[in-house]
Amino acid sequence: MIARVPERFSTARLVAGPMSDDDFEGLRLLHRDPVVMRTLSATGEPLGEDETRGFIERCRDHWLQHGFGVWTFRLEFSDTFIGYCGLKRTTIEDEACIELLYAVRASHWGQGYAGEMAAAVVRLGLDKLGADSLVSFTLPVNAASRRVMEKQGFVYEKDIVHAGLPHVFLRRRPIPAEAGGVPPA
Repeated sequence: MIARVPERFSTARLVAGPMSDDDFEGLRLLHRDPVVMRTLSATGEPLGEDETRGFIERCRDHWLQHGFGVWTFRLEFSDTFIGYCGLKRTTIEDEACIELLYAVRASHWGQGYAGEMAAAVVRLGLDKLGADSLVSFTLPVNAASRRVMEKQGFVYEKDIVHAGLPHVFLRRRPIPAEAGGVPPA
């Protein structure tokens, strides 16, 4: 059975929709920015147009196969591309996981957009998909990304090697209702 989440939704300031070919120009803003790609690409270098097209295709295929995936986010009032955030099935050290991933244009860093996107997507993953946990990982030097994860209730679990580079690996589990827990926003 394929789990389903809404394809389109809004947060306080953002509108989300599944990644599509229409997002190519916005994604190029991310993928060709050396500041963003320093911690986002396996090489630390900007991505080419073909790599951006491949990313869109993989995201579209994931949606078709699993009924969830990566959303692009735009400012509600201006339709400005901010970045992306989503969930994808992956395998880390032989464990099948659902990964939270996100990226924000450098020109919009420090404004809370990554946290706003992540909060909405984490809720969808735990509430709508019923995931028993979500994982996320980043380079050890990417303190800002780790803070986003921790604010969403992710807890450091271990160090891993991903794409040939050391990463910190964090996990978010649902907070049981009987514990009176409400997930962080």
